[in-house]
Amino acid sequence: MVYTSSIVRGFEASVTNWIVNEHNSIQALNEQVIVNNANDFPGAVIRAPNCASGPPCPIVSVNRTFTNFGDIDWPVSTIRSDTSSSRAPFSGVHRSARRNLSLFGRLSAGATGQRPRQSGQ
Repeated sequence: MVYTSSIVRGFEASVTNWIVNEHNSIQALNEQVIVNNANDFPGAVIRAPNCASGPPCPIVSVNRTFTNFGDIDWPVSTIRSDTSSSRAPFSGVHRSARRNLSLFGRLSAGATGQRPRQSGQ
């Protein structure tokens, strides 16, 4: 949205609301996230076939292949990590105000500000 004043010549103000949605989001998650959510990644957590202490046996490998999470446009609640605050969509508001003056050419002075936010904030 842009506002131009008819009273204050050369004054212009604008506000833009923006949003980013992720499509075909391909990610390689860290090993701990995969281990913590092993049921969501069948076959990704490989355990020793036998162990003295009994099941669950120690982890021998974690398959960190890239995964296509598709479209992400809501808080990621099925995959949690203490170090990750992944949420989508990512959005914000951009504000701008400017005054144009014509003296010996064109002079513009203004200020802009932006406030990004994640969904749920």
